[in-house]
Amino acid sequence: MVNNKTVLDFFRCRIDTLSIHSIRDYSKTIALLSDFVPEAANTLVSPSVALLENWCMYLMNSGMTVKTVAHHVDVVSGLYRAAVAAGVVMPSDVFTTFRTRIREFESARHFKSISETDYNRLHSLICNRTKLPLQEAMLTDIFVISLLTGGMSPTDIALLKKETINLQSSTVISILAYYQENKRKYIFPLAQSELTRKQLERNITTGITSILSAHGVKLFGSLPDTISSYWAYAAMKCGYTAAEVYSVSGAYPKAFPAAARKVPRQACTSDKASIITAVANSLLSNSLNWYAMKLRRKVTIDDIEKRLNSDGNGIQCPELFYPCQEITTRIRRKTIVKRTPVIPDIVFFKSHPAEVYPMFLKIGDLAWCYKDHSGAGSYAVIPRQVMERFQMAIGQFTSDYEVGPIGSITPRPGETIRILGGIFAGNEGELLKVESLNEKGVIYRLRILDDRGVEWKISVDPRQVKSISQP
Repeated sequence: MVNNKTVLDFFRCRIDTLSIHSIRDYSKTIALLSDFVPEAANTLVSPSVALLENWCMYLMNSGMTVKTVAHHVDVVSGLYRAAVAAGVVMPSDVFTTFRTRIREFESARHFKSISETDYNRLHSLICNRTKLPLQEAMLTDIFVISLLTGGMSPTDIALLKKETINLQSSTVISILAYYQENKRKYIFPLAQSELTRKQLERNITTGITSILSAHGVKLFGSLPDTISSYWAYAAMKCGYTAAEVYSVSGAYPKAFPAAARKVPRQACTSDKASIITAVANSLLSNSLNWYAMKLRRKVTIDDIEKRLNSDGNGIQCPELFYPCQEITTRIRRKTIVKRTPVIPDIVFFKSHPAEVYPMFLKIGDLAWCYKDHSGAGSYAVIPRQVMERFQMAIGQFTSDYEVGPIGSITPRPGETIRILGGIFAGNEGELLKVESLNEKGVIYRLRILDDRGVEWKISVDPRQVKSISQP
C-alpha cells in the first residue's frame, strides 16, 4: 500500500542524481515536509489544497517569507510530477490550483505576523508576572488565564465566582486560588457588582493593553485578536498544525498568515483538551527539558553541531548528549580504539519547549525530533527520572546530573564498594584509589571479582557506586 513514507522515500531517491547544491536544497524541502506529514498516513498520495495550505501556513508562522514558501512548494510539485511519471502516485492538478493560493499569500503580506522577538517578550512577561505590583499582576494573570484556556474572554474570567473555581484545569486553579477569598463573591477584586459588563470589559481591556505595551509586547488588533494570535503562535511552536489551531479557536487569528482569506478548513480529529494543555504547559514553562532527535541518513553529530554553532542562524546551540563507548581491539601489534554510540543516530538535547520548533526549522534536513503518541503531535519530553536512570545505567552523565555518590563521606582505599550502574552493576569490589581528573572531577579505581571468579580492575564514576563497609 502506498503511503506518505513511500512517496517521501521516492523523493529522497529521486534527488540522489542531482548536483550537490540541488541535493542540499531539495533535502531541506523534503525534511520540512516529512516533519509535517505522518509517514503512516496517505495524505501525499492524493494531496489536497488544504494540506498544502496548512503546510505553508506552518512554515510562514516560523518566519519564512512568501517567496521561500513558494520555492518549497515548487520543489514538491516537481518531485510529485516525477512520482506520477514513475507510477508511484496518480496525477493531480492540486499544485496548479494552489499557485493561486500562493499569490493570495503574497497579497496578504500587509498582515503582520508574530515574530520570535514578540513571543519572547510575551513569555518573559508571563514568567516574571509575580514581580509586578499587585494590580498589574492581577490583570496580567487574567490575560495569562485567557491564553491558558485557549482564548477564554478576559471579561468572563474576571466574572468567575469562587464556586466555579473547581471547573477549571489544575494550572488555572493554582492561579485563581491566590486571589480567592471566602467573603468575596467573585474571585478577582474588580468591583464587578458596581459595574456593568461593558464598563468592566473596558477597564480590563485598557489595563491589560497598557501592561502589554509597557513591556514591549506587540498588539495585533483588539485584545481578543492579540490573545488568539499569540496562542496560535505558541501552539505551532509546540508542533501543532494550522488545522489543529483552527479546531480549537474556530478561526484563524489576525496575526496568522493569510488570515483574511476564505480557505478550505481541514478536518482535525485531535483532542482539543490535550492541545490546550500542551500549549499551556509551554507558555508557563521556564525550565529546560530533555528531548531526543533522530539523525537522518549519513548525518553525524558533527554536522548537527556545525549547523547549530554557525554564525547568523538565529538560534542558540542547546546542550547535546551523544553517549559513546570506547571499544579497544588489537590487530596483530596495532591497538585500535573505536568510539561507538550507545544508541546509534539518537542525540539527546536539552532545550526550552518554545525553542524546539525553531531549531528544527534550521536543522530539519539533518535530523527530526521525536513526538509523543497522543496524536496531537507535540514534542516528546523525556522525564528527568528516566534520563537519570539512563545515565546511571551507561555510566555517562550530563551537566545537570548533580547526584553524587550515596553517602556524604568520600570512601577511602580499601573500602568495599557496590557498583550501582553500568555493565558491572550489582558487583562489589575493593576501592584501590581515587584518581583526580582536574577540572573533570575524580574517578574511582576498583578491583572486583565477577560471577565466574575473574578479577577485573576498572574505573567507574563516583555517581555509580555506594560505599558499604570500611576496612
